[in-house]
Amino acid sequence: MADCEYQMLIRQIYRLFTISDTLESVIEEMAPIVGKAFRVNRLYILTLQPEGTFFEWTDGQTESVRESFEMEKYWTLRAKHRDLFDEDHLMRVHDIKTLPDDFRAFLEDLGVCSSIQCLIMGNDGELGLASLDRCDGPRRWTDGEAESLAHICWILAAATLRHEAVSKAAAAQVEVEKMAYYDPILKLPNRYKCETDLDQAGRRAVEYAEPSAVLMLDINNFHFINDVWGHAYGDLLLQNIVDFLKNWVEPDHLYRLANDEFVLLFAGTSDRQFRAFADKILQRFDESWDLGDQRQSVSVSLGAAYIPEHGTEGAILLQYVHVAIYQAKKQGGNALAFFSDEANREIRNKAAIETKMYSAVRDRCQEFRIFYQPIVESQSGRYTACEALLRWHNPETGFVMPGEFMPLAEQSGLIIPIGEWMLKEAARECKKWEAAGLPNVVSLNLSARQLFHGKTVSAIRDALDANGLQPSSLIVEITESLALKNFSILSTCLNQLREMGVRIAMDDFGVGFSSLANLSMLPLDIIKIDRSVTADVVNVGYKRAFIQTIIHLAHSLGLKVCIEGVETAEQCEWVMHMQSDYMQGYYFNKPVPNASFFDIPSIRLPGAVSLDE
Repeated sequence: MADCEYQMLIRQIYRLFTISDTLESVIEEMAPIVGKAFRVNRLYILTLQPEGTFFEWTDGQTESVRESFEMEKYWTLRAKHRDLFDEDHLMRVHDIKTLPDDFRAFLEDLGVCSSIQCLIMGNDGELGLASLDRCDGPRRWTDGEAESLAHICWILAAATLRHEAVSKAAAAQVEVEKMAYYDPILKLPNRYKCETDLDQAGRRAVEYAEPSAVLMLDINNFHFINDVWGHAYGDLLLQNIVDFLKNWVEPDHLYRLANDEFVLLFAGTSDRQFRAFADKILQRFDESWDLGDQRQSVSVSLGAAYIPEHGTEGAILLQYVHVAIYQAKKQGGNALAFFSDEANREIRNKAAIETKMYSAVRDRCQEFRIFYQPIVESQSGRYTACEALLRWHNPETGFVMPGEFMPLAEQSGLIIPIGEWMLKEAARECKKWEAAGLPNVVSLNLSARQLFHGKTVSAIRDALDANGLQPSSLIVEITESLALKNFSILSTCLNQLREMGVRIAMDDFGVGFSSLANLSMLPLDIIKIDRSVTADVVNVGYKRAFIQTIIHLAHSLGLKVCIEGVETAEQCEWVMHMQSDYMQGYYFNKPVPNASFFDIPSIRLPGAVSLDE
């Protein structure tokens, strides 16, 4: 090959690397140019990165060996006969008859008579091979041809390494995008991807009049499953739910926003179709989920918004379906709610309250107060205990009603630090009563979040020990609704408290109509009948019969009974003659900031009435 031909060949090869996108396309275009320039019958190039690939060019008269070339066998022979390659990694075979038998047989099977081969070398070893073959007889390869092939292989090596680096960078970019846009456990697009896709749906809705709907699904009380059964069960439940939801939307239109929150994008759907989808989802959650060795029932809350009716920006739409979720939760389990301005105002008000509550907790709960309401012994009229009730006075808004802030404290987890503060304060107050010779029994409500918090039992023990109080000085109240939903879960925590000597009361009994036989399986000491049952006890006969039945059954199980909501002398008379153990209500005293009512050892009870009236 003349110098001018060689220079032209190299320029052509370099030009290919500047205009072609991939290593494969460069080699495919380069092969015929090099083969013709070297005047050979066949040229083949092997690349080992990223995995073995065979490129071939023939002169049209020579058979292709692409399918029959045994790559592994070639590299075995190469390793065995390293001495055939010189220091430039070249092997010049003027006539294959001069080769060792096994190498000669290999090339003969390929129809090779004469060959010049050069290894494509990288910093860490072999990257591949380039071979120029004559299949019509021997040929003596010149030094110039050998140098030219070595230079071409050097270019190929540089291109292969560059391609490998680019491939690794591209793969790394894909991984980064997966980490940024996909949930690692369920392999679903996450919040950032969801917002991007909702933005696109908003643009399509405006530009092409293509309405869509976005649905958020929140699994109610999912943290209980993780806390009680473990994260393995929780993940299995989530996977089952995801597999079901994939039936209703495109695979890339199901997103995971949080541990128990999912979003579904229904593109180009009508209101009727969307509601049908939502109904089918709710119907599925009426059934239990198979988790292998058990079945688990869960309910969901669904929040929905329409695109473009409610918005076209992803972040705003997600905010709106969150608002709708709160409305769905207010309706109870398995409910669907749509975004509305009224709901938005309500949630903003709740957010403002929650922000102030965070500030109050950071300020060592100085805005909170404990009010006490007496519990009276029914037959003697003696004050025997009192219930501690939380009140909040914010400097800006004044007194915040418990119904406004307590549910938010539970949802946000602030009930944990607030509850610990309340426990310590009530224990200190109780110790003062004991020192003054007054009844020193205080009753405290514990929420679900507190009961399932791992440190609640130890916090109760520490508060009692710090003030030198006997465990019998504390009554812990749980609600009937809490027991109904988490019956089996409560036992461990309540039994630990019972072993300490703390008494357990069930508050609000009669609202959920639970079975006393079932509740006997919990370590209860006291049943507190809800004020809604007591309200019409004077005028409604069946309520009196209902209360008497509860008292009779409770006493047969060894439980005490406290009737709440006693507000008039007539109610008090009826309750006294129903043989309840304790009474509580405004008739005796409203909740007050201290237990000053204890200064009066007993109150004068009204006269008797006949149960036959």
